[in-house]
Amino acid sequence: MFFSRTGPPKRQTFLRFAAVVLSVGHLLGGARFAQASSIIEASATGLAGSWFTLASDPSSTVPLTFINGNLGILSGGLLPSISLTITSLSSNNPGNASYTEEISSTNSVGNSSGAPATLYLHFGITNFTLPVGDVTETSSISVTGGTGGVGNTLTLTSFVNTANLAGANGVGLSGNQIGPIAVDNANPGSHASPSVELLIPGLTASFAINQEVILNISSGSSFGFNANTHLTPEPSSMALLGIGAAGLVGYGRRKKSASATSIPA
Repeated sequence: MFFSRTGPPKRQTFLRFAAVVLSVGHLLGGARFAQASSIIEASATGLAGSWFTLASDPSSTVPLTFINGNLGILSGGLLPSISLTITSLSSNNPGNASYTEEISSTNSVGNSSGAPATLYLHFGITNFTLPVGDVTETSSISVTGGTGGVGNTLTLTSFVNTANLAGANGVGLSGNQIGPIAVDNANPGSHASPSVELLIPGLTASFAINQEVILNISSGSSFGFNANTHLTPEPSSMALLGIGAAGLVGYGRRKKSASATSIPA
C-alpha cells in the first residue's frame, strides 16, 4: 500500500481541476463570442400586434431618421405627425475588462401636429454572455434638451430576458423588470430620472436586454433623450471568478513541480 506525501491521488487532482474549469467556463459564458442581433420597433399603443419594425440586424444600421410622415407610413399611418431620429443603439457586447454590459440609445423626437401624441419604442439586443452569477441591473432615462411642454413625459421599462429573446412585435419585453421609470419634460432643458437597480441572482448566458420607452409628446414640442440599462457583477461573482482563475494558475504550477515521492506503508 502506498501513500502520497504531496496530496490526493492524480485522479482526485484531475477532478478538482475539471471542476475549476467548469466554474470559470460558467462565469465567462460558453457562447461569449456569439453574434448579437438587435431590433428597433415603434408602436402607437404598445399592444401586441401593434409593433412595426424600424430596423433589425443585419440589414439595417443607425443612425435612422423618420420625418415627413415616414414614421407614420412605417407604423401603419398611426403616427403621421411624429419625427424620430435614432442616432445610436449600442452595447459593449460581448463584454470588456470590467465585465459590465450595457444597452444605450441616443434619440430625438418631435410632434408637428396640433394635438399631443404618444409613441412607444422597443430597443433590444440579444446574445449577452457577461456578466453572469449575481448581477445588478441599473436603468435610467434622461432628456437632453429641446422644448418642453405640459404633458411631456418619458418612461423607461427595462428587461433582462433570460430566454435570450429580442424580436419583432415586442418579443423580449419580459423578465427581470425595472420600471416604469418616468421623467417629466414640462420645462425646457435637461432632466434625468433617478437610476433604479434590481438584483438578478444566478444569471447565466446567453440573455437579451430589452427596453420599452414611452414618449408622451405635447403639440409642437421636440427634445432629445437617452435610455440606458447596464449590468454589473456583484462582488461575490467576481470573487468566484478570481478563485477559479487562481485554481487554474495553481494547477499549472503543480504540473511543473517534481513528481510526488511515494513510500511503502
